[in-house]
Amino acid sequence: PKIRAARSANLRLLGESQHKLGMAPEARATLDKAIAINRSLLADSPDDPALLRKLSISLWYAAVVHRTNERDPQARAAIREAVQLADRMAAKDPNDAGALQMQAITGEVLAQVLADQKDIVGSKAAMAKVLKTHDHLVQLAGSAPGARRSRNSALRSSAGILYNLGDIPAACTSWRELLTAYLALQSAGNLSEFDAQNALPETRGYIRDICEGGKPKSAWPKGI
Repeated sequence: PKIRAARSANLRLLGESQHKLGMAPEARATLDKAIAINRSLLADSPDDPALLRKLSISLWYAAVVHRTNERDPQARAAIREAVQLADRMAAKDPNDAGALQMQAITGEVLAQVLADQKDIVGSKAAMAKVLKTHDHLVQLAGSAPGARRSRNSALRSSAGILYNLGDIPAACTSWRELLTAYLALQSAGNLSEFDAQNALPETRGYIRDICEGGKPKSAWPKGI
């Protein structure tokens, strides 16, 4: 089992590398092998949280690869299973930060996949669950900057999803909440360099150009 576990981890990393190199068929085949090994490991020890996490991660990344290549049914099936596994982990211990993080990262991809398929209700519900999970993580971490930055990243994704779904008022509400959160981190000296140079000015620009009418609708981004 230890060798199989190591092999599945190596295969997942290889699949990620192949995906980033544009080798989509190879990436899918490699990730399928990682998933198969992780399924067999979990079948032997169905309550092992480490194995639940391994299978969930491999399915999550497979969904990312499928989504990038517009294989919507496969992406949806993979990410739904990944979410279910993360939920099983969290059900064992509602305060397990690792399980909550898995719920958050798999749930965010589920929201994106559902948005791609124009499942507005499902996508919004998935993203609301993600943000609620991040609220729990922030609470568990005592409002530590890292947990707040992770929530901001999810809120940024949520705003983009809402915009792409055509719900501009909801997207603007999220962007304004995000701006407030960034400024709070900035005033405490905890804003990351990336957020200071990219996410913060981007958010200000969306509020100015879209929410406050700074640009005509024809000049808005086609997708965020």
